[in-house]
Amino acid sequence: MSLEKQVTEYMPPCFLWQTATDELVPVQKSFLFAQALQEKKIPYAFHVFSKGKHGLSLADEWIRTTL
Repeated sequence: MSLEKQVTEYMPPCFLWQTATDELVPVQKSFLFAQALQEKKIPYAFHVFSKGKHGLSLADEWIRTTL
């Protein structure tokens, strides 16, 4: 899926974050999406963290460890 091709001038402001080591979604895809937002003048924040697996925000590993 190419989300950068779905960006229109009607999109709301966006918050993006990604890890550089995501094995399912290459970080380059997020850069392309951020670039498309910038070209359409959509406000956005974009943060890339050095490491972390895909789905990090689900905290599933933390939950398994603590239960």
